[in-house]
Amino acid sequence: MTNGYLLNEDGAGVFMTDGTVRNCIFSGCVVTNTGPDADGGAIYISGGIVSNCLFYNNRALGTYSGYGQGGGGGALYLATNGFVVGSLFESNVAHAGGGAFMAGGGVISNCTFRGNIATIGGYEPPGGGVRKNGGTLVGCSLIGNAAVGQNANGGGVCSSSAGIILNCIIMSNSAVIGGGVYFPAGGTIRNCLVARNAASWRGGGVAHQWGCTIQNCTIADNSASSSGGGVNYGQSNWIMRLENSIVYFNTAPVGPNWDPNSPVGCYYTNINSCTSPDLPGPGALSDDPGFANRAENNYMLGSLSPCINAGTNQAWMSGFPDLAGRERVLEGTVDMGAYEFYRSTLQCAFTADCPVGFLPHTVIFNAQVNGSNLVGLVYHWDYNGDGSFDEQGPFRGVVTNVYSSCGSYTVGLMVTNAAGEVAACTNYGYVRVGPAVAYVAPSGAHVLPYTNWAIAATNIQSAIDAGVDGTLVLVTDGLYSVTSQLVVTNGITVRSVNGPGMTAIARGGGASCRIAYLSHPMAVLDGLTISDGIEFNGGGVYIQKRADFTNAFGGTLQNCAIVNNIATRSGGGVYIDYGGLLSNCVIANNTVNNQWGGGGGVWCSWGGNVDRCWVVSNRVTAAQASGGGLYLNWGGYVRNCVIAANQNAVGPNWGYGGGGVGVGGAGTIENCTICGNWGWTGGGVSGPATIYNSIAYFNTASNTASGGTNINGAAAFYSCSPDLVAGVNGNISADPLFMNRGMGYGILLSNADYRLKAWSPCVNSATSLPWMATGIDLAGLARIMSGRPDMGAFEKPSAGTVFAIR
Repeated sequence: MTNGYLLNEDGAGVFMTDGTVRNCIFSGCVVTNTGPDADGGAIYISGGIVSNCLFYNNRALGTYSGYGQGGGGGALYLATNGFVVGSLFESNVAHAGGGAFMAGGGVISNCTFRGNIATIGGYEPPGGGVRKNGGTLVGCSLIGNAAVGQNANGGGVCSSSAGIILNCIIMSNSAVIGGGVYFPAGGTIRNCLVARNAASWRGGGVAHQWGCTIQNCTIADNSASSSGGGVNYGQSNWIMRLENSIVYFNTAPVGPNWDPNSPVGCYYTNINSCTSPDLPGPGALSDDPGFANRAENNYMLGSLSPCINAGTNQAWMSGFPDLAGRERVLEGTVDMGAYEFYRSTLQCAFTADCPVGFLPHTVIFNAQVNGSNLVGLVYHWDYNGDGSFDEQGPFRGVVTNVYSSCGSYTVGLMVTNAAGEVAACTNYGYVRVGPAVAYVAPSGAHVLPYTNWAIAATNIQSAIDAGVDGTLVLVTDGLYSVTSQLVVTNGITVRSVNGPGMTAIARGGGASCRIAYLSHPMAVLDGLTISDGIEFNGGGVYIQKRADFTNAFGGTLQNCAIVNNIATRSGGGVYIDYGGLLSNCVIANNTVNNQWGGGGGVWCSWGGNVDRCWVVSNRVTAAQASGGGLYLNWGGYVRNCVIAANQNAVGPNWGYGGGGVGVGGAGTIENCTICGNWGWTGGGVSGPATIYNSIAYFNTASNTASGGTNINGAAAFYSCSPDLVAGVNGNISADPLFMNRGMGYGILLSNADYRLKAWSPCVNSATSLPWMATGIDLAGLARIMSGRPDMGAFEKPSAGTVFAIR
C-alpha cells in the first residue's frame, strides 16, 4: 500500500478496528491536519492483529503540534487494543512517535524500529521510535531513531506511567533529553539493553521527569552533552529506582554514569546494581562489570564478571526470560544486567568486513563462537532476515555473500555443536546496499535502483532512500514539490546538475512542512534552491548532529539558495542543532514570526559554522525575538559572510537585540561585513559575541539607551565600527569606505556593494587567524593578499603591474 494521503483523518493506508493484516508493505502514506485529527500515517488500529509487515517512509504531520491533536505515529497509531508483531518500521516521521504511537493499550512485540524521527519537542516529549502512553512494548529493537526539535525527548522510546518496556534493545538513538528512553510520568523498563544513545542535554541512556523503575537493565556507552550520560534525574521529590542493573562506561561532562546534582528531594534508590562512582545501596558494586565483548556490542557478562549471581531475586523472575531468551535465574541468584551468564552453553557472534556498500556488494562474514564444547560446530547463515538459512554446514565460520539488490538486510547466525547446544544471534539492518549514483528527473521511469537517467526517480526522497553512505543523488533541472520534509540520515550527497538557478525544492500541495532534515556528518545538499518551507524550528532546513557521531556535526548545506521560508519559533531559513556547516549559500527573505525565538535567516544552537554566505533581507517579526539575520545560541562560528538588510522586530512589536546577529551565551564572528541591518538594540550585533576582523557599520537600532547602535555587548578585536575605540584591541572607527554603502536600512536597504575601496582603512588592518593560510574570502580570493588580511568579508585584490606596450 503506497502513497495514501488523508487530510484531517486517521490511517492513510488502513483504518482498522478488528481483523488481521499480515505480510504487507506500507510506504509513502501521509496523514496531515489543519484540525485535531490525523494519526497513523500508514495504519490506525483500535483492535486486531498486524503481523510481519514493513512500514517505510510514512508520515503523520500537520499544523497542530500539540499532543493528542494529530501527528501521532508516523507509521502506526495503536489507539486502545491491538497486537503488532514481527514488523519493521523504518524512516517514518511524525510529530510524536516517529515509528509508532501507543495511545493507551495493546502490545507491540518483536518489531524493529530503525531511523524513525519525531519532529516536535515540548513539555510532552515525542519518542523518535515509539511514543507510549500505555500498553506493552516487548522484544523490540529500537536503533538509530531520533527526537528532534527544542526539548524533544525520548530518542528511542518516550513512555508514560502506564504499561512497561520489556526485553528490548535500544541503541544509537538521540534526543535532547533521554537519548534512549524518557519517562515523563513514571514507568518501568525491564531486561533491556540501552547502549550507545546520545542526549544533546541530559540523560544519554535513560532520563525521567517524575520517577521511574529500572530492573535488570544494562545501560552502557551512552553519552550526554551536559549531565547524566547513563541515567538522569527529574523533578524534585521523585525517585529513579535501580534494581539489579548495570550503568557503566557512559560519558558526560557531569556525572558520566549518573548525575549527582539532583534537585531537592530527587534521588536514586540503588538495589544490587553496578555503577561508578559507587551509588550507595544494598549489594551495590562499582567494579568493571566485565562484559564479554563490549567493542562488538556484546554486553553479555564475561566469565569473570563480578555481576554474576550478584543481584537480588524478585517475584517477576519466575518463568521470565532474560534479554537473550534464556531463564532469568540460573544458579539460584539472579545476575545484574539484562543478560544471565551461562557457564556451559554455546555463544556466538559475527562481524562483517564491510556491511555498507554499492551494488553489487560482496560481504565477508566472520563468526566468533565460545563455549566449553566446540566439537562438531555447524553454522547456519540467514543473509536476508527472512527466517530461512541461505548457507549451512560445518567449516563455515567465514563465509561470503553477494547482495545484488538495494536494501537494508538483517543477518542471522545459528551455531550448533555435537552435544546439541544451540547459539543464535541476529544483527538487524546490518547490511545496507545502494547505488553509487542515483538519478532524479521529472521525466524518469522511477525504477529502482535509479542508476541512469532513463530509470531515474521522479522524486528526491526515493533516491535518498535507495542510497547508502557515499551515494551521490544527482538531480536534474526542475521544480520538485514536497509535502513532507526530505530526510537524509546517511552520508549521502544530494546535488543538482546545473545549480540553484535551475533546480528548486519547494513546499507544495497545501502541506505544512520544512523542506529538508539532515543528520549525518557526511550528508550534503549541494546546489539547490530551498523555498517556501514552514516549521516550528528550521523552516527551510534542520541540521542536527547524530547520536552515534559524538565528535562530528549534522551535515552540510553548500552552494544553495535558502529563500522565503518561515519558522514559527527559530531559524526561518536554517536551524543548526549541535553542529552543521553552511557554505557559499544565499540565505534571503526568510522569517521568524514567534516570540522568544529568533534567527530570521539562521539559528545555530550549541555549535554550527556559517562560512562564505550572504545572509540578507531576513527578519523576525514578533516581540521578544532576536537576531534578524542570525542567532548564535551558546556557540557557533560565522566567517567570511555579508550580513545585511536584516531586521529584528521594531516599533510596537519590539524585540530583543541584533538586527544582523543576536548572540546568547557565546558565539564567534570572523571577517564578516555586517551592515544596513535594523534592530531593537544592537542593530548590527547584540550579545556576548567575540568578533575578529569584521566591519559593523551603517546599522541602526530603535533603542540605543542600553548599548551601541552597531555593536552591543560584544568583544571586538581588529574590527571596524563607530561604536569601537580606535587603537584599542587593534580596532578602528573610521568609515570603512565601501564601494557603495547602499540606501536605507533593514529590508528596505538597496544598491549596496560591500567590497572595499583601495584606500579603505580596513585594508591590511586585520590580524591573521589560523584558518587563513588556505582560506578564501566571500568572493573566492585568497584571504591574505598583501601580508595582512583585510577587515570584512572581502579581501581587496593587490594592485597589479601595468605594462605600456608600443
